[in-house]
Amino acid sequence: MITASKWLRVSKRNPCPVCGKPDWCLISQDGKAAICARIESDKPAGNKGAGWIHTLDNSNPLPPLKPKQPIEESPKAAPDVLDGAGVG
Repeated sequence: MITASKWLRVSKRNPCPVCGKPDWCLISQDGKAAICARIESDKPAGNKGAGWIHTLDNSNPLPPLKPKQPIEESPKAAPDVLDGAGVG
């Protein structure tokens, strides 16, 4: 049985190695397995129709993950500006 500590969503930049699509599927963080939601295998992933598990041969290893960029928050308006104080 294949287990993975973490599954990563596919994307346009890193499509599913099984079906080639950029959505719906997952790849194990170690790149040894994929859960494809489109291409069937003899190993269903769970009992809720998540897809099928495919063992990968690692001939195309995954690129290293880039750290997520922090989201910059826009400055917040002072409460007196929001309630119209000082206007007019």
